[in-house]
Amino acid sequence: MLYSPEFDPRIKISRPSLFPHCALSRWVNVKREQYTCPPGEEYVTIIQPPNIKQPDSTAGEGRIPKILHVSAQTNCLPSSIIHKLRLLIHQHISTSYTIYIHSYDAMDNFLYQREWDIYPEMKEGVLCGMEKLKVATKAAMKELKVVGNHTQHIADEISLGVRRDIWRYMILWEYGGFTMDIDALNAILAEDENTQPSYDLAIPKATNTTTSNNTDSSTSGGYKILQKLTQQWTSTKSDALLYFINNVDKQRLPYVERIPLTDIMGSVPNHPLIYYSAKAAFRIAIWDNEKSITDVGRTTKIPTIREGLQRVFYGWKEVKTGAVVSIQDEFEKKHTIHFVDGDVVLPPSLSSPRTTPWRSIFGAFKSSKVSNKPSEDDINKMMRHFAAEQKYIAPKTMFSCMKYRLDMWQPKTKR
Repeated sequence: MLYSPEFDPRIKISRPSLFPHCALSRWVNVKREQYTCPPGEEYVTIIQPPNIKQPDSTAGEGRIPKILHVSAQTNCLPSSIIHKLRLLIHQHISTSYTIYIHSYDAMDNFLYQREWDIYPEMKEGVLCGMEKLKVATKAAMKELKVVGNHTQHIADEISLGVRRDIWRYMILWEYGGFTMDIDALNAILAEDENTQPSYDLAIPKATNTTTSNNTDSSTSGGYKILQKLTQQWTSTKSDALLYFINNVDKQRLPYVERIPLTDIMGSVPNHPLIYYSAKAAFRIAIWDNEKSITDVGRTTKIPTIREGLQRVFYGWKEVKTGAVVSIQDEFEKKHTIHFVDGDVVLPPSLSSPRTTPWRSIFGAFKSSKVSNKPSEDDINKMMRHFAAEQKYIAPKTMFSCMKYRLDMWQPKTKR
Protein backbone atom coordinates (compact mmCIF):
# COMPACT_ATOMS: atom_id res chain seq x y z
CA MET A 1 0.00 0.00 0.00
CA LEU A 2 1.75 3.12 -1.25
CA TYR A 3 -0.42 5.53 0.67
CA SER A 4 -2.08 5.16 4.04
CA PRO A 5 -4.58 7.75 5.30
CA GLU A 6 -3.72 6.74 8.85
CA PHE A 7 -0.92 9.30 8.99
CA ASP A 8 -2.63 12.04 6.99
CA PRO A 9 -3.31 14.95 9.38
CA ARG A 10 -5.80 16.47 6.96
CA ILE A 11 -8.44 13.81 7.62
CA LYS A 12 -8.07 13.53 11.37
CA ILE A 13 -11.22 14.41 13.26
CA SER A 14 -10.62 17.31 15.58
CA ARG A 15 -12.88 17.50 18.60
CA PRO A 16 -13.52 20.75 20.46
CA SER A 17 -12.22 21.12 23.97
CA LEU A 18 -14.56 19.75 26.63
CA PHE A 19 -13.49 22.50 29.04
CA PRO A 20 -12.77 25.54 26.83
CA HIS A 21 -12.79 28.10 29.63
CA CYS A 22 -10.19 26.20 31.62
CA ALA A 23 -7.89 26.03 28.62
CA LEU A 24 -8.48 29.66 27.65
CA SER A 25 -7.72 30.84 31.19
CA ARG A 26 -4.39 29.07 30.97
CA TRP A 27 -3.51 30.63 27.63
CA VAL A 28 -4.36 34.24 28.51
CA ASN A 29 -2.65 33.98 31.92
CA VAL A 30 0.62 32.88 30.36
CA LYS A 31 2.61 35.37 32.47
CA ARG A 32 1.39 35.87 36.01
CA GLU A 33 4.12 38.17 37.27
CA GLN A 34 3.15 41.66 38.31
CA TYR A 35 2.75 44.15 35.50
CA THR A 36 3.13 47.88 35.95
CA CYS A 37 0.61 49.49 33.65
CA PRO A 38 0.82 53.18 32.67
CA PRO A 39 -1.50 55.64 34.43
CA GLY A 40 -5.09 55.28 33.28
CA GLU A 41 -4.66 51.62 32.31
CA GLU A 42 -5.40 48.35 34.08
CA TYR A 43 -4.02 44.84 33.73
CA VAL A 44 -6.79 42.46 32.68
CA THR A 45 -6.91 38.98 31.16
CA ILE A 46 -10.54 37.91 31.70
CA ILE A 47 -13.64 40.08 31.91
CA GLN A 48 -16.62 38.36 33.52
CA PRO A 49 -15.27 34.88 34.35
CA PRO A 50 -17.68 32.12 33.28
CA ASN A 51 -20.20 30.85 35.81
CA ILE A 52 -19.79 27.10 35.56
CA LYS A 53 -22.78 26.49 37.87
CA GLN A 54 -25.14 28.26 35.48
CA PRO A 55 -25.16 26.55 32.05
CA ASP A 56 -25.32 28.64 28.90
CA SER A 57 -29.02 28.66 28.02
CA THR A 58 -28.37 29.42 24.35
CA ALA A 59 -25.51 26.98 23.85
CA GLY A 60 -26.09 24.09 21.55
CA GLU A 61 -25.85 22.99 17.96
CA GLY A 62 -25.79 25.84 15.50
CA ARG A 63 -24.97 28.49 18.10
CA ILE A 64 -21.72 30.40 18.43
CA PRO A 65 -20.21 30.15 21.94
CA LYS A 66 -20.58 33.20 24.17
CA ILE A 67 -16.90 34.05 24.10
CA LEU A 68 -15.24 37.22 22.84
CA HIS A 69 -11.51 37.00 22.08
CA VAL A 70 -9.83 40.43 21.97
CA SER A 71 -6.31 40.54 20.54
CA ALA A 72 -4.05 43.23 22.01
CA GLN A 73 -0.36 43.97 22.29
CA THR A 74 -0.38 43.69 26.08
CA ASN A 75 -2.88 43.06 28.85
CA CYS A 76 -2.72 46.71 29.93
CA LEU A 77 -5.90 48.31 28.58
CA PRO A 78 -7.36 51.76 29.25
CA SER A 79 -9.65 51.71 32.25
CA SER A 80 -12.39 53.36 30.19
CA ILE A 81 -12.42 50.44 27.73
CA ILE A 82 -12.52 47.86 30.53
CA HIS A 83 -15.41 49.72 32.17
CA LYS A 84 -17.41 49.76 28.93
CA LEU A 85 -16.82 46.08 28.27
CA ARG A 86 -17.99 45.15 31.76
CA LEU A 87 -21.00 47.41 31.39
CA LEU A 88 -21.77 45.83 28.03
CA ILE A 89 -21.85 42.34 29.52
CA HIS A 90 -24.00 43.12 32.54
CA GLN A 91 -26.50 45.45 30.84
CA HIS A 92 -26.83 44.31 27.25
CA ILE A 93 -25.33 40.91 26.49
CA SER A 94 -25.54 38.28 29.18
CA THR A 95 -23.74 37.43 32.37
CA SER A 96 -22.80 34.13 30.74
CA TYR A 97 -20.62 35.98 28.20
CA THR A 98 -16.86 35.98 28.84
CA ILE A 99 -14.24 38.26 27.30
CA TYR A 100 -10.62 37.06 27.03
CA ILE A 101 -7.77 39.49 26.34
CA HIS A 102 -5.05 37.74 24.31
CA SER A 103 -1.71 39.56 24.47
CA TYR A 104 1.15 38.93 22.05
CA ASP A 105 2.75 36.68 24.66
CA ALA A 106 -0.47 34.69 24.99
CA MET A 107 -0.69 34.33 21.20
CA ASP A 108 2.87 33.01 21.02
CA ASN A 109 2.21 30.55 23.82
CA PHE A 110 -1.01 29.32 22.22
CA LEU A 111 0.48 28.92 18.74
CA TYR A 112 3.91 27.52 19.58
CA GLN A 113 3.46 25.54 22.80
CA ARG A 114 1.04 22.94 21.54
CA GLU A 115 0.77 20.32 18.83
CA TRP A 116 -1.47 21.00 15.84
CA ASP A 117 -2.37 17.68 14.22
CA ILE A 118 -4.83 19.26 11.80
CA TYR A 119 -2.40 22.11 11.02
CA PRO A 120 1.12 20.64 11.05
CA GLU A 121 2.34 23.60 8.96
CA MET A 122 1.17 26.21 11.48
CA LYS A 123 4.48 27.16 13.08
CA GLU A 124 6.32 27.33 9.80
CA GLY A 125 3.51 29.42 8.34
CA VAL A 126 3.66 32.00 11.13
CA LEU A 127 7.45 32.36 10.99
CA CYS A 128 7.69 32.45 7.21
CA GLY A 129 4.72 34.74 6.74
CA MET A 130 6.07 37.27 9.21
CA GLU A 131 9.51 37.31 7.63
CA LYS A 132 8.08 37.55 4.12
CA LEU A 133 6.05 40.60 5.11
CA LYS A 134 9.11 42.18 6.76
CA VAL A 135 11.00 41.93 3.49
CA ALA A 136 8.11 43.48 1.57
CA THR A 137 7.67 46.26 4.12
CA LYS A 138 11.35 47.20 4.14
CA ALA A 139 11.38 47.39 0.35
CA ALA A 140 8.32 49.65 0.40
CA MET A 141 9.84 51.87 3.11
CA LYS A 142 12.97 52.22 1.00
CA GLU A 143 10.84 53.56 -1.83
CA LEU A 144 9.09 55.87 0.63
CA LYS A 145 12.56 57.10 1.71
CA VAL A 146 11.87 56.20 5.32
CA VAL A 147 15.26 55.83 6.99
CA GLY A 148 16.61 55.62 10.51
CA ASN A 149 16.80 53.21 13.42
CA HIS A 150 13.03 52.93 13.65
CA THR A 151 12.48 51.22 10.29
CA GLN A 152 13.04 47.83 11.91
CA HIS A 153 10.37 48.63 14.50
CA ILE A 154 7.88 49.50 11.76
CA ALA A 155 8.65 46.31 9.82
CA ASP A 156 8.31 44.20 12.98
CA GLU A 157 4.98 45.77 13.91
CA ILE A 158 3.55 45.26 10.42
CA SER A 159 4.76 41.66 10.23
CA LEU A 160 2.96 40.86 13.48
CA GLY A 161 -0.26 41.17 11.49
CA VAL A 162 0.44 37.73 10.02
CA ARG A 163 0.64 36.19 13.47
CA ARG A 164 -2.58 37.90 14.55
CA ASP A 165 -4.37 36.76 11.38
CA ILE A 166 -3.31 33.14 11.88
CA TRP A 167 -4.04 33.27 15.61
CA ARG A 168 -7.58 34.44 14.81
CA TYR A 169 -8.25 31.29 12.77
CA MET A 170 -6.64 29.00 15.33
CA ILE A 171 -8.53 30.37 18.34
CA LEU A 172 -11.85 30.10 16.49
CA TRP A 173 -11.06 26.62 15.25
CA GLU A 174 -10.25 25.36 18.72
CA TYR A 175 -12.75 27.21 20.94
CA GLY A 176 -15.17 29.17 18.75
CA GLY A 177 -16.71 32.46 19.74
CA PHE A 178 -16.01 35.90 18.30
CA THR A 179 -12.70 37.62 17.65
CA MET A 180 -12.08 41.36 17.62
CA ASP A 181 -8.79 43.19 17.17
CA ILE A 182 -8.07 45.93 19.68
CA ASP A 183 -7.69 48.47 16.88
CA ALA A 184 -11.20 47.62 15.68
CA LEU A 185 -12.50 48.01 19.22
CA ASN A 186 -10.74 51.37 19.53
CA ALA A 187 -12.22 52.50 16.21
CA ILE A 188 -15.71 51.65 17.46
CA LEU A 189 -15.29 53.33 20.83
CA ALA A 190 -13.72 56.36 19.15
CA GLU A 191 -17.25 57.31 18.11
CA ASP A 192 -17.72 58.34 21.77
CA GLU A 193 -14.97 60.94 21.64
CA ASN A 194 -14.84 64.49 20.31
CA THR A 195 -11.65 63.69 18.42
CA GLN A 196 -10.76 61.35 15.59
CA PRO A 197 -9.41 57.82 16.24
CA SER A 198 -5.77 57.33 17.18
CA TYR A 199 -4.78 57.19 13.51
CA ASP A 200 -6.36 59.81 11.31
CA LEU A 201 -8.10 58.04 8.42
CA ALA A 202 -9.28 61.26 6.80
CA ILE A 203 -12.91 60.19 7.13
CA PRO A 204 -15.48 62.63 8.57
CA LYS A 205 -17.15 61.62 11.80
CA ALA A 206 -20.85 60.92 11.98
CA THR A 207 -22.80 64.13 12.42
CA ASN A 208 -25.36 62.57 14.72
CA THR A 209 -22.81 61.76 17.40
CA THR A 210 -22.87 64.27 20.22
CA THR A 211 -20.63 63.93 23.23
CA SER A 212 -19.74 65.89 26.30
CA ASN A 213 -17.68 65.37 29.40
CA ASN A 214 -20.68 64.12 31.34
CA THR A 215 -22.12 61.90 28.61
CA ASP A 216 -23.33 58.54 29.86
CA SER A 217 -21.17 55.87 28.21
CA SER A 218 -24.20 53.61 27.86
CA THR A 219 -25.85 56.05 25.41
CA SER A 220 -22.85 57.29 23.40
CA GLY A 221 -22.17 56.45 19.77
CA GLY A 222 -19.40 53.86 20.07
CA TYR A 223 -21.20 52.06 22.88
CA LYS A 224 -24.36 51.84 20.77
CA ILE A 225 -22.33 50.23 17.99
CA LEU A 226 -21.06 47.61 20.41
CA GLN A 227 -24.63 46.95 21.50
CA LYS A 228 -25.73 46.43 17.90
CA LEU A 229 -22.83 44.08 17.24
CA THR A 230 -23.47 41.94 20.29
CA GLN A 231 -27.19 41.85 19.53
CA GLN A 232 -26.33 40.37 16.14
CA TRP A 233 -24.04 37.84 17.78
CA THR A 234 -26.64 36.62 20.26
CA SER A 235 -29.57 36.65 17.82
CA THR A 236 -28.01 34.93 14.81
CA LYS A 237 -29.13 31.34 14.24
CA SER A 238 -26.03 30.62 12.17
CA ASP A 239 -22.86 28.95 13.41
CA ALA A 240 -20.53 31.42 11.63
CA LEU A 241 -20.85 35.17 11.15
CA LEU A 242 -18.88 37.28 8.68
CA TYR A 243 -19.12 41.02 8.01
CA PHE A 244 -18.85 42.49 4.52
CA ILE A 245 -18.15 46.02 3.32
CA ASN A 246 -18.68 47.35 -0.20
CA ASN A 247 -15.56 48.23 -2.12
CA VAL A 248 -16.90 51.40 -3.73
CA ASP A 249 -13.41 52.50 -4.78
CA LYS A 250 -12.93 49.65 -7.28
CA GLN A 251 -16.10 49.51 -9.33
CA ARG A 252 -14.42 48.44 -12.53
CA LEU A 253 -16.57 45.33 -12.64
CA PRO A 254 -20.30 45.29 -13.45
CA TYR A 255 -21.01 44.71 -9.76
CA VAL A 256 -19.74 46.23 -6.55
CA GLU A 257 -17.07 44.02 -5.05
CA ARG A 258 -17.56 43.11 -1.41
CA ILE A 259 -14.65 42.88 1.00
CA PRO A 260 -14.93 40.51 3.99
CA LEU A 261 -13.93 42.22 7.24
CA THR A 262 -11.82 39.78 9.23
CA ASP A 263 -11.10 42.15 12.14
CA ILE A 264 -14.43 41.01 13.59
CA MET A 265 -15.73 37.50 12.93
CA GLY A 266 -17.20 34.52 14.71
CA SER A 267 -17.85 30.79 14.39
CA VAL A 268 -18.40 27.57 16.27
CA PRO A 269 -15.34 25.34 16.85
CA ASN A 270 -14.16 23.29 13.87
CA HIS A 271 -16.11 25.25 11.27
CA PRO A 272 -15.20 24.38 7.63
CA LEU A 273 -14.81 28.06 6.69
CA ILE A 274 -12.16 28.49 9.37
CA TYR A 275 -10.40 25.28 8.34
CA TYR A 276 -10.01 26.21 4.67
CA SER A 277 -9.21 29.86 5.38
CA ALA A 278 -6.43 28.84 7.76
CA LYS A 279 -5.04 26.36 5.23
CA ALA A 280 -4.98 29.14 2.63
CA ALA A 281 -3.16 31.44 5.05
CA PHE A 282 -0.46 28.85 5.72
CA ARG A 283 0.04 28.06 2.05
CA ILE A 284 0.34 31.72 1.10
CA ALA A 285 2.67 32.46 4.00
CA ILE A 286 5.04 29.58 3.25
CA TRP A 287 5.35 29.39 -0.54
CA ASP A 288 7.48 31.94 -2.34
CA ASN A 289 5.23 32.19 -5.40
CA GLU A 290 2.47 33.83 -3.31
CA LYS A 291 2.36 37.59 -2.81
CA SER A 292 3.09 38.85 0.68
CA ILE A 293 1.08 42.03 0.06
CA THR A 294 -1.97 42.47 -2.16
CA ASP A 295 -3.97 45.55 -3.08
CA VAL A 296 -6.62 44.58 -0.51
CA GLY A 297 -4.24 44.24 2.44
CA ARG A 298 -2.15 41.50 3.96
CA THR A 299 -2.26 38.20 2.13
CA THR A 300 -3.12 36.36 5.34
CA LYS A 301 -6.14 38.57 5.93
CA ILE A 302 -8.71 39.19 3.18
CA PRO A 303 -7.56 36.81 0.38
CA THR A 304 -7.53 33.81 2.72
CA ILE A 305 -11.12 34.25 3.91
CA ARG A 306 -12.15 34.67 0.27
CA GLU A 307 -10.52 31.37 -0.60
CA GLY A 308 -12.18 29.73 2.38
CA LEU A 309 -15.56 30.95 1.15
CA GLN A 310 -14.78 29.66 -2.32
CA ARG A 311 -13.95 26.24 -0.89
CA VAL A 312 -17.11 25.82 1.16
CA PHE A 313 -19.58 27.51 -1.20
CA TYR A 314 -18.55 28.12 -4.81
CA GLY A 315 -21.28 30.65 -5.53
CA TRP A 316 -20.71 32.83 -2.46
CA LYS A 317 -20.23 35.99 -4.57
CA GLU A 318 -23.85 35.79 -5.71
CA VAL A 319 -25.19 35.48 -2.16
CA LYS A 320 -26.95 38.65 -1.05
CA THR A 321 -25.65 40.46 2.00
CA GLY A 322 -27.83 39.55 4.97
CA ALA A 323 -28.49 36.01 3.78
CA VAL A 324 -27.46 32.76 5.44
CA VAL A 325 -25.56 30.15 3.42
CA SER A 326 -25.96 26.44 4.20
CA ILE A 327 -22.92 24.22 3.61
CA GLN A 328 -21.87 20.66 4.40
CA ASP A 329 -18.43 19.37 5.40
CA GLU A 330 -16.68 16.12 4.46
CA PHE A 331 -18.35 14.30 7.35
CA GLU A 332 -21.81 15.36 6.10
CA LYS A 333 -22.29 17.71 9.03
CA LYS A 334 -24.30 20.77 8.12
CA HIS A 335 -23.03 24.29 8.81
CA THR A 336 -24.16 27.82 8.04
CA ILE A 337 -22.55 31.23 7.44
CA HIS A 338 -24.36 34.51 8.06
CA PHE A 339 -23.35 37.28 5.61
CA VAL A 340 -23.80 40.46 7.66
CA ASP A 341 -23.80 43.99 6.21
CA GLY A 342 -20.90 45.77 7.90
CA ASP A 343 -21.72 49.12 6.30
CA VAL A 344 -24.93 49.35 8.34
CA VAL A 345 -23.56 48.80 11.83
CA LEU A 346 -19.83 49.59 11.72
CA PRO A 347 -18.35 53.12 11.92
CA PRO A 348 -16.95 54.71 8.73
CA SER A 349 -13.37 54.20 9.92
CA LEU A 350 -13.93 50.42 9.80
CA SER A 351 -16.22 50.15 6.80
CA SER A 352 -14.14 52.21 4.36
CA PRO A 353 -12.54 49.88 1.82
CA ARG A 354 -9.95 52.54 1.01
CA THR A 355 -8.37 52.42 4.44
CA THR A 356 -9.57 49.36 6.35
CA PRO A 357 -7.11 46.80 4.87
CA TRP A 358 -4.16 49.02 5.77
CA ARG A 359 -5.12 50.01 9.32
CA SER A 360 -2.39 47.95 10.99
CA ILE A 361 0.22 49.41 8.63
CA PHE A 362 -0.90 52.96 9.42
CA GLY A 363 -0.80 52.12 13.12
CA ALA A 364 2.79 50.83 12.87
CA PHE A 365 3.95 54.09 11.29
CA LYS A 366 2.05 56.12 13.88
CA SER A 367 3.59 54.25 16.80
CA SER A 368 7.16 54.73 15.56
CA LYS A 369 9.41 57.67 16.40
CA VAL A 370 10.71 58.12 12.88
CA SER A 371 10.96 61.80 12.02
CA ASN A 372 10.09 61.64 8.33
CA LYS A 373 6.74 59.89 8.61
CA PRO A 374 4.97 59.65 5.26
CA SER A 375 1.32 60.55 4.97
CA GLU A 376 -1.34 57.85 4.94
CA ASP A 377 -2.08 58.59 1.30
CA ASP A 378 1.60 58.09 0.42
CA ILE A 379 1.70 54.84 2.42
CA ASN A 380 -1.46 53.61 0.73
CA LYS A 381 -0.20 54.44 -2.77
CA MET A 382 3.22 52.92 -2.22
CA MET A 383 1.92 49.69 -0.69
CA ARG A 384 -0.56 49.27 -3.52
CA HIS A 385 2.14 50.06 -6.07
CA PHE A 386 4.51 47.63 -4.40
CA ALA A 387 1.80 44.96 -4.30
CA ALA A 388 1.38 45.26 -8.07
CA GLU A 389 5.12 45.25 -8.79
CA GLN A 390 6.26 42.37 -6.61
CA LYS A 391 8.61 39.94 -8.31
CA TYR A 392 9.76 36.62 -6.95
CA ILE A 393 12.63 34.23 -7.32
CA ALA A 394 12.49 31.91 -10.29
CA PRO A 395 10.48 28.70 -9.77
CA LYS A 396 13.58 26.57 -10.33
CA THR A 397 15.56 28.34 -7.63
CA MET A 398 15.98 26.51 -4.35
CA PHE A 399 13.87 28.22 -1.67
CA SER A 400 13.98 27.63 2.07
CA CYS A 401 11.33 29.55 3.92
CA MET A 402 12.63 28.52 7.33
CA LYS A 403 15.93 30.25 6.51
CA TYR A 404 13.95 33.34 5.53
CA ARG A 405 15.38 33.43 2.04
CA LEU A 406 13.06 35.63 0.03
CA ASP A 407 14.12 37.53 -3.04
CA MET A 408 11.66 40.28 -3.95
CA TRP A 409 12.66 42.75 -6.60
CA GLN A 410 10.99 45.92 -7.77
CA PRO A 411 12.32 47.56 -10.94
CA LYS A 412 13.01 51.25 -10.49
CA THR A 413 13.18 52.18 -14.16
CA LYS A 414 11.65 50.80 -17.33
CA ARG A 415 13.97 49.12 -19.75
